[in-house]
Amino acid sequence: MRCESVAEDWEHIWSCDDNEKSEYEILIDTLVATEEKFKDLDEERHKIVRTLAKEIVDFMITPSNILIIGSQLRIRELTRGIFNNELYKLVIKNQNDKCWKKFGKVAI
Repeated sequence: MRCESVAEDWEHIWSCDDNEKSEYEILIDTLVATEEKFKDLDEERHKIVRTLAKEIVDFMITPSNILIIGSQLRIRELTRGIFNNELYKLVIKNQNDKCWKKFGKVAI
């Protein structure tokens, strides 16, 4: 649905009150769907994915050090296309974890 109240730009697309879901809800839905993919495969793998999802959520709801106007969260960095090295390190750390090597690479 297009909003006709203001000129639509990238910022407005993510912050418009007419959106059915917020950035946070989209993140949670995506992580839950990913967890569900692993739920029936292996309990240990599911726990690992669940732990990573929690770490990602904790990271994303932390106040941004870059977007300081309006006390924005790190999730806004992601939707603005800003590369966050700490998020990259978090994902790489988990990807290189022994448990992931045990399971092999799995497409998410």
